[in-house]
Amino acid sequence: MAGWAKDLQDTPVAREFLETPVVMFRDAGGSPAALYDMCPHRFAPLSRGTLVEGQIQCGYHGLRFAGDGRCTHNPWTGRLPPSAQVQSFPMVEQDGILWIWMGDRDRADPDRIIRYPELADGDYRFVFGSSQVNAHYELVTDNLLDLLHSPYLHPGFGADWRPEYKYRVEGDTVYSDYRVPPYRGSEFTDILWPQTRGKMVDDFESMRWNPPCTLELRIFIGVEGMKVTEGEGFINIAPHIVTPANKTSTHYFWGSGIKASESTVTDEAHLEIVSQAFDAEDAPMLEAVQRRLGGNTDIMARKPRPVALPGDTSAVHARNILKKLIKQEKQTT
Repeated sequence: MAGWAKDLQDTPVAREFLETPVVMFRDAGGSPAALYDMCPHRFAPLSRGTLVEGQIQCGYHGLRFAGDGRCTHNPWTGRLPPSAQVQSFPMVEQDGILWIWMGDRDRADPDRIIRYPELADGDYRFVFGSSQVNAHYELVTDNLLDLLHSPYLHPGFGADWRPEYKYRVEGDTVYSDYRVPPYRGSEFTDILWPQTRGKMVDDFESMRWNPPCTLELRIFIGVEGMKVTEGEGFINIAPHIVTPANKTSTHYFWGSGIKASESTVTDEAHLEIVSQAFDAEDAPMLEAVQRRLGGNTDIMARKPRPVALPGDTSAVHARNILKKLIKQEKQTT
């Protein structure tokens, strides 16, 4: 994932993906475009330039480039230097998400992109955010697959949130499932679903991971007696998508959606409670872990090895699947 579709407005957006500087913008037809963020003239970042009729104009000497990287305008001689070409990266806009392919262009396959259809479903009201987490991307996915940290790292979820944890592996997809015995609603449930306030609630949550690092959390909440594992009650759908910037920095894109018919919460209150969890609680802890690891990017390879707890199982499966896929990919390149 390169960003939310709404991120591209009337100015260039600079981001780093896989240790590569990229500038993103919309071309003259409104489609997303991504170029290597460096002008071939004096190597100035193109992201410091401006958009002119869907093309990016270098802020240093005015060379202009189209979404495919071709130089289209030289304000000084009119002649287009043959070598004035910038590397472009395939992009796809789908479900309100911008996807970028950083590898061999011929191997880009949009059909393999994980779908998030509810993002375009008018029945849901979503809030969105993105964070820059200074930690290796697998630490972020570990954290998302192990929600047993919630009572300690996220006080708003309540100390009574004590789930029964199970995991499932279906092909290359990993699930972490949490069935919480009835408990008195927390700050989180009280804000999103005021009709549960002061009542005992049933809670079932399932986090799905698909390689390399796209996740989605579904939370089913109901008053005691509702069959939440069968879809009764209220639902919260939360995409969590992780993209490495470099070895120790990660783009973390998150959203949270509720059905408009099920909640009267304002978008401002909704955004505040989820951004508190992601930006103020998860990110600082993950960054502190990365500092303890130093330059080590694989916590499982550290000696001594980390102590294992039950909630780690799904993350270990995800790491093993990813290692297998990386090995297979290297064998075919």
